[in-house]
Amino acid sequence: MRIITVLFLSLFMLFSTASSAYADDESFFSETWNSVTSYFSDDEEPEHGETSETTDVEHDGQSEIDDDTGGTGGTGGTGGGVATPPTITVPAAITIEATGVQNSVVTGIATGSDSAGNPLIVTSDAPASFPMGVTTVTYSVTDVYSNITTATQIITVVDTTPPVITAPAAVQAVSNDNNPVAVLLGSATATDLFAVTITNNAPVIFPVGNTTVTWTATDANGNSATATQLVTVSFVSIAAPTLTVPADITIEATGLATTVTIGTATATDNAGAAVVPVNDAPATFPVGATVITWTATDINGKRATAIQNIVVTDTTAPAISVQQAAVTVEATAAQSTVNLGTVTATDLVDGVMTSTNNAPVTFPLGITTVTYTATDIAGNIATAQQQVTVQDTTPPVITAPAAVTGVSQDGYAVAVAIGVATATDAFNPVSITNDASATFPIGNTTVTWTATDANNNSATAIQLVTVTDNS
Repeated sequence: MRIITVLFLSLFMLFSTASSAYADDESFFSETWNSVTSYFSDDEEPEHGETSETTDVEHDGQSEIDDDTGGTGGTGGTGGGVATPPTITVPAAITIEATGVQNSVVTGIATGSDSAGNPLIVTSDAPASFPMGVTTVTYSVTDVYSNITTATQIITVVDTTPPVITAPAAVQAVSNDNNPVAVLLGSATATDLFAVTITNNAPVIFPVGNTTVTWTATDANGNSATATQLVTVSFVSIAAPTLTVPADITIEATGLATTVTIGTATATDNAGAAVVPVNDAPATFPVGATVITWTATDINGKRATAIQNIVVTDTTAPAISVQQAAVTVEATAAQSTVNLGTVTATDLVDGVMTSTNNAPVTFPLGITTVTYTATDIAGNIATAQQQVTVQDTTPPVITAPAAVTGVSQDGYAVAVAIGVATATDAFNPVSITNDASATFPIGNTTVTWTATDANNNSATAIQLVTVTDNS
């Protein structure tokens, strides 16, 4: 295979070069043929599976290099390609406990190498954070011949943490006839990373005595926790005063503690003496349900009690403020770091809060909308947006080849090997072109090299080509 490849390459180069400006130079054929024949003097043939040494074949002052792999290319690429794809090793599957709706996961490091054992850069489609459930991360490695190998890693985010539930305070009620009575229990509260449903096993009416109500909080992933509330129903003789309490009140919170005007209870009694009800109401009320117990006691010690429910709700969303509604920066790479500024959030009940946002670690070229979110304890949500623009106005940095000279043996224009310009830019690919003609006349010719990046920013550099007349 090595002999056939070199023979084919040699014959191809001989006939191709014959049509060029060097066709009249007989020494070229001699040198080329000597290069080829010297290759065949090697008595040692490569064994099966080995890669042959490269052979230099002179062509227009440059060298072309090939081996028995068939040139560059590979899976998904162009050209002959290398049959052996690169290898890739990915981290083991990971299972973690959820810390939020989206979770940071250290996935580990994947490694890759080509068929010669050279390390390669491994890329992956891993998101910045992982949702609940199973996410498949695909790693990919590509060798210089465009052969591609992929492998996957399973990231599983589970939620096995039950909610934290708080049952309402113990409740006392009165039965004037020793029969079961309805009791207003209040509401249990529960916190969890995920949505929570709260239920209880309370009967419609409660008998005289103690009844334990079990409250159950179940989150969206089926984890549950329980808390108990004691309901005490006391029997009070019908000879007790008749007590009328104000209606239940629902009010919007004005702060961490809210002042509520609860009204006045009234009581009448068969004993004829005036009865003044009293209550156990606090000076201010927290967010949630508070049960006020009113009590009326007559001159004979007969007592009547009733409850009034004060519910302080928090439906007011936090106030969120973004210091810079729009940020524009110049790209420093395909992904750029951006200083987003300061964001503040406050709430009537919770005070100063910390907001979250969906900003990526680095920003791509173009416009990215960042959404900031502040959620208070009651679940009220406020959002604000910020527009981040990453632009590329920076042209490539281009370096033209050094000035070159050529010689005309007959006074006519000649071909000159001018070399290759180089260019660097934050965005690839960078295309490099020049305005050079196929041949250069006697004298000085200026060649303009132009580098244009992927965002159409361009830069130029100049190369001087001098041809002297030796006719």
